[in-house]
Amino acid sequence: PLMWIVKAQIAEGGVWQTVGASVWRGYGTLARFLPHSAYSVPESTSAIENTLIHVDMRPNWPWILTEVGTYAVAGVLWGTSCFSGLTRRQRAAVPIVSGLFGINSILQAAAALGHGSAGDWRASVEGWMNGAADLVMALALLIDEQLILPAFLIFGVICFLTLVVQHELLYEESGNLLSAAMTSSAFISLLFTTGLVAFRHRALYSARLLVLADKASYDEIWSTELDDPAMLSALVELGSLVQELAMQSVAKPLQLNRLCTSTVARTLNQATAQGSGNSIPWLSGVLERATSIPVNSFAAFSESLSDSLGDCVVDGAVDYLRPVDSLDQLYCQAIALNPHLIAKVQSWALCSRGCFISTATAAAGNREKVETTASAAEHGYCDCENSRLSSGFVLWRDVHEQEQLVGGQVQWAKVKSVHRSIEKCTRSYGKKVSHLLDICRQSIYFDSIAGVAACLAAISSDPDVLISRIKNRFDPSLNSDVSAGFRNLAVSLRIMTTDTRLLGVDMHICEVQLLLIRMAAIKNDEGHKRYILFRNLRGE
Repeated sequence: PLMWIVKAQIAEGGVWQTVGASVWRGYGTLARFLPHSAYSVPESTSAIENTLIHVDMRPNWPWILTEVGTYAVAGVLWGTSCFSGLTRRQRAAVPIVSGLFGINSILQAAAALGHGSAGDWRASVEGWMNGAADLVMALALLIDEQLILPAFLIFGVICFLTLVVQHELLYEESGNLLSAAMTSSAFISLLFTTGLVAFRHRALYSARLLVLADKASYDEIWSTELDDPAMLSALVELGSLVQELAMQSVAKPLQLNRLCTSTVARTLNQATAQGSGNSIPWLSGVLERATSIPVNSFAAFSESLSDSLGDCVVDGAVDYLRPVDSLDQLYCQAIALNPHLIAKVQSWALCSRGCFISTATAAAGNREKVETTASAAEHGYCDCENSRLSSGFVLWRDVHEQEQLVGGQVQWAKVKSVHRSIEKCTRSYGKKVSHLLDICRQSIYFDSIAGVAACLAAISSDPDVLISRIKNRFDPSLNSDVSAGFRNLAVSLRIMTTDTRLLGVDMHICEVQLLLIRMAAIKNDEGHKRYILFRNLRGE
């Protein structure tokens, strides 16, 4: 290996300036000479005296790709991304930025190949490492934008390792490592990631403080429940039942479509033409009336539904590879399924002594704490018959006949608001609407865990029901910090009856929540507002 340097004078008696060296790097319009690094002479050279080394300091095409091309691509695409945000085309920003990093990774790889073919192995190693960092960012954004935080971390680490390799191994410039690192993309990326993580933990801490008093109230009730030996026995029974049903349920349930067949497509088209109950115009009208959302453009709305419903069968097989991707479809199904779910929760509450929220309480907007009698405590059920309005809950067994005759006794849950569905879908599910399993939901309230277990047994034994998932927040080993101390049991299920099949909603997954009255009774508007802030701070 040779180590050499070439100096020249502009004029006689002038200052000698370095114009060449054994190793050099290009920086923009400047050249940085590194005479302390060795230049490898080809093995075919027999004598140093006969060796001519030509130093061409003109910019070559690999240098142009990395020092000009990557910056030009970044400038154009970053500007395009900002413009898409200003013009309310935010969805285009992710593929644009992903393309930016993808194109730059290709340019870096091409430059690395060029440097390698020219014998500049140092610049080649540099290019491959920079290309790997850009490729990580491109793939993360392309696969799932929620991976952006770990991608930034990996990007920063690779960029920092590239700097270390450059200064410590390739060019032996240890003295410049710190200054180079402080002005590099590695430092910016790691600083940005660290800041996001710090702010995230600060938000989680603020969220926990916000609901600390509410959590203490729920935890106090839960501790009282656990002190009861009968309650512990019921918890063991409930846990065993949940574990047994969990083995039969789906690991990751989704809202799915059915396989498409031409026969059923013709049937649905005929139904649409005849204006039957399964027609898209009828569904759009139902959605507008139930959600108070005006359907201003029927053509666009109909096209959206047609993409999801127009060629789906009613009695066909499930297409596990085609999850529902239309929020319109989910809401039409949820609205059509809701009356059938109400009928089901009524039957389950009847056989398990379940309670519902009374209309008087819903109108007043207040739920006072339940005061059970000694008789109720002895039997483990709420004495809703004697405290119908003061407790805020009614025992379904006592009011079901009157409810069926005249109605107005129970406040049934409505479908989830569109605003909350979009919020949850965006924050938690990466804009995948097929993960929304609780648009159609109802709740049943019990005075004891024994009632919850009895109701779950009734649900599991119902031949019209297929359980998809169970979330058991009554598990004593569960950390209740995520739910701010509130505990319940949520059952995601499908109702498969003749009527739901005819409506095409037997595939729609809905949710039934089983709750303790003592916990539900202390909920109030102020506490709910705090919980919404808690949820917003957590990004849920």
